[in-house]
Amino acid sequence: MSFREQIINAAKNVKPRTRGCSGCSRNKLIEQRNKYFKKIGKKKTREYLIKESNCDGCDYIKNNICVACKDCAKTKGYFAKQELKEFDEPTQEMIKIIYRKDTGYLRDFGCCLPRPMRSFVCLSYVCKHEIDKEKYKIKNIIK
Repeated sequence: MSFREQIINAAKNVKPRTRGCSGCSRNKLIEQRNKYFKKIGKKKTREYLIKESNCDGCDYIKNNICVACKDCAKTKGYFAKQELKEFDEPTQEMIKIIYRKDTGYLRDFGCCLPRPMRSFVCLSYVCKHEIDKEKYKIKNIIK
């Protein structure tokens, strides 16, 4: 067996860390949320997510912002083409007017869109900077 094959085999046998790995616990949390949300449907999921509190982990002044928020301008708020049509005409207009080409909906204090007007992607995103991950757990969703 060549050295390269030995390395590949060794890598296959490495088990992921389960303790102390914030990325692993975040991924597991996201997986549980997505499974539950799939079960209850998009409309009920959106209703729940609107009530969920905003992320408090990003520091907008120090520019310590999650990837999702940083890409707001580039992705135009992560709105799918059909998603904007779900809002009434005045809301669609407001969403378009508030948008800035350089920052999207991101301002010094965070997202300037009220939660009911945000895209599904933004509402369902679990920020890696979030301090209170407890709020994302399924038991808190079911309340």
